[in-house]
Amino acid sequence: HGVILNRFHIPYSSGTKFAQSSSSSNQRPEYRYVKGRRFHNVINSPYSLPNDESEINRLKLQHEVTKLAWAGNFLAPVREILERGGQVLDVGCGPGAWTLDTASHYPSSNFFGFDLSPKVFPTTNLPKNVQFQQANILEGLYWVDSNKFDLVHQRFLVLAFTPKQWEKVINELIRVTKQGGWIELTEVNVGLARCGPVTRKFCHAWEESVRKQGIEPYISNHLENFLQSTNSVENIQFRERDIPLGSWGGPIGHLGKQNIRILWEDLRAIITSRLDITDEEFDDLLEVVENEYEIYKTVDRTYRVYGRKV
Repeated sequence: HGVILNRFHIPYSSGTKFAQSSSSSNQRPEYRYVKGRRFHNVINSPYSLPNDESEINRLKLQHEVTKLAWAGNFLAPVREILERGGQVLDVGCGPGAWTLDTASHYPSSNFFGFDLSPKVFPTTNLPKNVQFQQANILEGLYWVDSNKFDLVHQRFLVLAFTPKQWEKVINELIRVTKQGGWIELTEVNVGLARCGPVTRKFCHAWEESVRKQGIEPYISNHLENFLQSTNSVENIQFRERDIPLGSWGGPIGHLGKQNIRILWEDLRAIITSRLDITDEEFDDLLEVVENEYEIYKTVDRTYRVYGRKV
């Protein structure tokens, strides 16, 4: 454990101090449960999706779908650096699917992933170039030196931060990135694109719910500006890619539909409450939603923005 931390030049004592502070500052139950689903119980994080086994499996599936749609795990021009041996940070890594997959292709590089939830990422039989730790970026990465990483990667945290928190997070990502290193964000907006009427109702219920928590549901539209406004990032690139949902989209469409079905199940409590429907009505409407995918050619629109630290 200490050896891996030393590879990142993170003092072992800092890691110890961090672990102690996160446990002592939160004397509340580690999790809360709603309708049989497990959620984190951290006060300052608005993240509203579960962190149980079903959601962990969805995040692994989402990784495969995203990799297919984008034909790779990143767009930033860092392959040569990672082949020689670089330092990579994965923020909000979840079960570590991106971290482990990318690390397997670049064995000379070190990969460090962290997530708010302590039990989502693997802790045994890890490759020697991968390390995971529980951490909350909203508390700051004070245990990481400045100018440390060649690539800082973060994705699908639209539900994790308010706009003010996003600004703080992006400044912290920039701080720990090396001069000349790259920051890459992959995101989605709340909801889907090219929706039928019932799908729109589901999306609108979800959007209303996150707005109530202070979340900006269309944060992807602001990420480029966030990076530009720091005056610390250059060569900023913004791309979008649609993931089809349903058989009309071929093999990736089947995977995309499967991913979003599990997501709708994650959101069952929110949608039944906001639409004032029963679980049985939810099940019936979900079938209508999935039929609408075929009629309206519905997609899950994803975005990547990346840039180089000045």
